[in-house]
Amino acid sequence: QGERVQELAGRGRRLMLAGWIGGSAMLGAAGWMMSGLPPNPWIALAAYAAAAVVLLLLWACRPRWRRALFSALLLGLAVDLALAGSSVLQFRSASQLAQERARLVEFLAARDGRVLALSFSLPQEAAAAMGIRQAGGVHPLQLRDTWQFMARAVGFDPKRYSVTLPPLSDGAPERPQPWKLDAPRLGLLNVRYVVADYGLQSEGLQLVAYLDGAFVYRNPAARGWAWVQEGLGQGSDWRTVELRRGANRLAISVQGPGWLVISQPFDPGWKVMVDGAPAQVQLVQGLLPAIRLEAGVHNVEMIYSPLAQWLGLAVSLGGVALFLLAKGRE
Repeated sequence: QGERVQELAGRGRRLMLAGWIGGSAMLGAAGWMMSGLPPNPWIALAAYAAAAVVLLLLWACRPRWRRALFSALLLGLAVDLALAGSSVLQFRSASQLAQERARLVEFLAARDGRVLALSFSLPQEAAAAMGIRQAGGVHPLQLRDTWQFMARAVGFDPKRYSVTLPPLSDGAPERPQPWKLDAPRLGLLNVRYVVADYGLQSEGLQLVAYLDGAFVYRNPAARGWAWVQEGLGQGSDWRTVELRRGANRLAISVQGPGWLVISQPFDPGWKVMVDGAPAQVQLVQGLLPAIRLEAGVHNVEMIYSPLAQWLGLAVSLGGVALFLLAKGRE
């Protein structure tokens, strides 16, 4: 009876393996066919069939040969991943990065405000090294509030998803895109310069330079990193105030009354203090924090200390404690 149970269990495992191989092959081939890569989708099916044969051989052969085939499979997988990874990586030295559009980078680094590179013509590494703050970029995770704000400011459909902000309609950054820039709205995010590999027809922007093949436009509507305005309406008068930055901390000494607006996308992890006391925050355009100030001089601080950070630290420390406890009992 025990041998019968083992035989049935073996058949079950073989059926599961065959189902997994067949299902993976069909899904993989369908995915390759829909994507159009490789040019002949039957190549993908052949690759899955070869993998299925290897797995079946691993299952059927003796344990000693099974280990050898398994090691060969892992080696082949490592080589495949290395070749695939190297095909999409480009290694450049620090000197090469520094020379890439050096005049454009130096021009923008010498000026204050955020930069919106519509055609992604601003080298990311060089911009980060020179401290240039950007309003767009490339990232698989996009913050919803920032995405919706930029959709209104640049003029794209907020319902679509893209790893690039702003998204590219045809995937070619060097070609003009059907955008309608809202200069005053970009000014709320302190976008002082807009860069593109092509000319822009946008009301409110001023062409100030053509450097390294890129057009540089200035946005006179940029308000600075912080300002005080009478009300929260769009037509309210405003005046720029100086903002001091630190590690996860913003500080401002400002004269009231009015609404202090800070050009920093707000997150619940920010704690706002006015003269040492917690303050309520209103959102401008659903993104920027605004704090109501009474008459007189006030010291305003914003400290970034999200609850998730402390929860993660507590979980990590708890895991270390449990590990040490378990080791001590061995």
